[in-house]
Amino acid sequence: MRLIVVRHGETEWNQQKRTQGMSDTPLAPRGHRQALRLAARLRSMPVQCVFSSPLARAVDTAKALTLHKNWPIMVDSDLREINFGSWEGLTFEEIGKNYPDELAVWNASPDRCQPPGEGETLSQVAERVDAFLERAKAKYTGKIVLAVTHSIPCKLLIARTIGLPLQNLHALRVDNVSMSILDFYQDRSVLRLCNDTTHLQEGV
Repeated sequence: MRLIVVRHGETEWNQQKRTQGMSDTPLAPRGHRQALRLAARLRSMPVQCVFSSPLARAVDTAKALTLHKNWPIMVDSDLREINFGSWEGLTFEEIGKNYPDELAVWNASPDRCQPPGEGETLSQVAERVDAFLERAKAKYTGKIVLAVTHSIPCKLLIARTIGLPLQNLHALRVDNVSMSILDFYQDRSVLRLCNDTTHLQEGV
């Protein structure tokens, strides 16, 4: 199976550098234009289906990607963003002022951090991502599928493919409407492309 991993387009909170998590923020106009740029790039690919997080910014991105194709969109709750608890809606500067100890753990050892206010751990999100991967690989062997999701699940999909420990997750960067490609074979998994945004080079 080939899995094309796409992070959703920009939202106003992205532009304000606010932590979104499970907050259901919509795409900004710029985010919609970004998604249409990627749609043009993907048009010739024989994609079987598109999986999407249930959050609006991901669903709206998935709809833009399928605007001129008949690819079915399947919402999968395991692709939703990490629950950042009390951090949601705050910038990291604000988080640092209000939760300095917790943020220090997140920056140094994200695998040991649980955001306050019933936030999720990376291990909990990794369990969701693993479940999605196993279902997709079982059903789409030899096929190309696309997953529209969020920063942390994108990073986890890549990390699980290359065996990167959760504690090193911050070593990965995944930009809005970036495309990464993961190939899964019987005996190995390969990261073929990571955080590619060449479709945005001329600006949006």
